[in-house]
Amino acid sequence: MRAMRTFQGRGAAGACLLAAAFGWAGCSDSGGGGTGGTSGGAAGIAGTTGSAGTTGSAGTTGSAGTTGSAGTTGSAGTTGSAGTTGSAGTTGSAGTTGAAGTSGTAGRGGTTGAAGTTGTAGRGGTTSSAGTTGSAGRGGTTGSAGTGGAATTAVTFTTRTLSTQHYAEGADVGDINGDGALDLVAGPNWYAGPNFALGGTVIANPPTFTMNEYSKFFLTFVDDVSGDGRPDLITVGDAGGANATGNPNAYWYQNPGPAGLGQPWPRYPIISGLVANESPGWVNVAGDAKKELLFIWCETTSANGACPSGRIGYARPGTDPTAAWTFTPIGGSFSTAWVHGLGAGDIDGDGLPDVMERTGWWQQGATGTWTRRAFEFWMGSTTGRASNWGGSQMYAYDVNGDGNPDVVSALSAHGYGLAWYERAGTGAAITFTARQILPTAAGTGNFSQLHATQVADVNGDGLPDVITGKRYYAHPASNADPGTTDPAVISWFELQRGTGGAASFVQHVIHSDSGVGCNFAARDVTGDGKVDIFTTNKHGTYLHVQQ
Repeated sequence: MRAMRTFQGRGAAGACLLAAAFGWAGCSDSGGGGTGGTSGGAAGIAGTTGSAGTTGSAGTTGSAGTTGSAGTTGSAGTTGSAGTTGSAGTTGSAGTTGAAGTSGTAGRGGTTGAAGTTGTAGRGGTTSSAGTTGSAGRGGTTGSAGTGGAATTAVTFTTRTLSTQHYAEGADVGDINGDGALDLVAGPNWYAGPNFALGGTVIANPPTFTMNEYSKFFLTFVDDVSGDGRPDLITVGDAGGANATGNPNAYWYQNPGPAGLGQPWPRYPIISGLVANESPGWVNVAGDAKKELLFIWCETTSANGACPSGRIGYARPGTDPTAAWTFTPIGGSFSTAWVHGLGAGDIDGDGLPDVMERTGWWQQGATGTWTRRAFEFWMGSTTGRASNWGGSQMYAYDVNGDGNPDVVSALSAHGYGLAWYERAGTGAAITFTARQILPTAAGTGNFSQLHATQVADVNGDGLPDVITGKRYYAHPASNADPGTTDPAVISWFELQRGTGGAASFVQHVIHSDSGVGCNFAARDVTGDGKVDIFTTNKHGTYLHVQQ
């Protein structure tokens, strides 16, 4: 069930810088040689050679130990013959290359521990007896596995099918009933942890839809909107208000507390007009302790998703969360509601979240100003590129360990392609180089319709991995995307860092018959410390539990 592919890119920092940045002891030390004994009339024999450092798994070859210096010739004793010259210590043998581990694919890079240096030769004693043997040099510590070695742990998932019906395409988690266990929320339905049986619904009699139809719950986020300590629901429908979603298309549902969970939840519109872009995010944009709803606001609309006044910005509730939320504009001018690709993260490293979209990024200034920096987050030729190109959720973090935040994004939510963009330069001179994770054309192991993406440390090695999959029937059969009927796969891509700032991603298939929707959760929901994955889409509702 596990399929693996490796995709590589290059960065610029050394392995020790990487180890320091992420708290890994990947740089080893070599032992010094032991000193010899007291001298005699004859030359003391050479100390034994320091043993070589332990072998680092899959690292670079350990350096040879230094040759022990020859012992000086002792003067002849009155009775004994002259001591022979101490022979030189033999060179410490090089550390052998670490073999691949028993599980997983290539492990995270580290350098091999260097061999211990040879003990120096013993000095001659006052009598003609040989000096005591110098102690062996201390072995170098073992380096962590090098690039191409084994993964730190084997990761497997068990998939639980919670529903085979199409209710929604947005999923998140939170403690809905206040019992201390995380619950799963899939649009209008919530499943009570830790057993995840259906706990209730936020609307009466939630409707189901076919795979050629759209639900009213494209995206779902869980957070405390009202400030009463209970997790509420933030939901967004069709970006253009189509498919019976209507205008407005975004609401929040107030958690009534344990006594009222059997009844429909109170519902309040978030803002007039349309919450547009097909991947609005519940993220921290303002740089405070709270999250905001990041989206393109179509304040005025017309038929077929036209958005004459579309601007990127964010909204958050005021003193009365049941009133319309306050919109803070960032900028831009968008003519359609159905735009793909949006995210927030600190690209320039100044501690303030910036905003990314498919044609560039918006740099946040210290005084709340925003400056647009143009860059197409694409890869390869634009010839024949679909007009609806652009990914899903976009992320900014340091991929290759060089200290610079990079960008990770799908290339086409209705086509193929996944990449990370290596950052270079500073300030207004920041630019990016595309590094392929998945190609932009169909092929073995590839899949289309990457309409939702998450970042989480799946295998617990301290590095953020990428999780994405196929949004099954992202468009209906009447408007089919490339690969629409292919298997609904979901995969995680293991980030590995090598020497010299190299970075690569290894694909691991989680499941081949579920996929993703428009947003999903990657959280530990079982309490064992391991990341689990919860999705809902046109194929059903699924919990992938890490073993």
